[in-house]
Amino acid sequence: MQWTSTNFFPATAPGCMVKILRFDPRTQGFTFLYCMTPNFWQDNISYHDCCEEAYHIWGTSWMMQFGDLPTGGYFWRPPYINHGAFASKLGILAIGRTDTQLYNHFHFNPWTNIEENRDRAANRMLQWKPDLYKWINTHGHNHPVDFEYDHGHAHGDMPHHHGDGHVEHKHKKKRRRR
Repeated sequence: MQWTSTNFFPATAPGCMVKILRFDPRTQGFTFLYCMTPNFWQDNISYHDCCEEAYHIWGTSWMMQFGDLPTGGYFWRPPYINHGAFASKLGILAIGRTDTQLYNHFHFNPWTNIEENRDRAANRMLQWKPDLYKWINTHGHNHPVDFEYDHGHAHGDMPHHHGDGHVEHKHKKKRRRR
């Protein structure tokens, strides 16, 4: 398994490389090793639409908002939290994980908050995928049945809602046609 430049879009600065260990095609979450080469530096701020966590196996990196993360250091970060700029003098080796697709929203304002970052990400979706944005914001039953990934109606094992935010409800059994 070779180290590759990050396949996240937009890409990180040169010198940050990854090895994908596990990828979930349903959620697009993944587990990966990553390294920063000696003298790595990235001068922008980023946030993601996903949760992210990492453990430093070796080396120290620096993030403007949090300071040094040494060998043995760990972080868990919910979506839309600013982090960066980044640096590592001697390089690092770490293991990371996301719960869904990692998209780098880069900017240069470290003082934006979660709501501003979430709104900015939603606006990007509106610009790039207007039909998906419209579908996400519809009221009513907006999660169609997927023949490959059951969303819980068949067995009642997955919380969901119908646009009203109420996840505690029951469905009448549908009669099957013969």
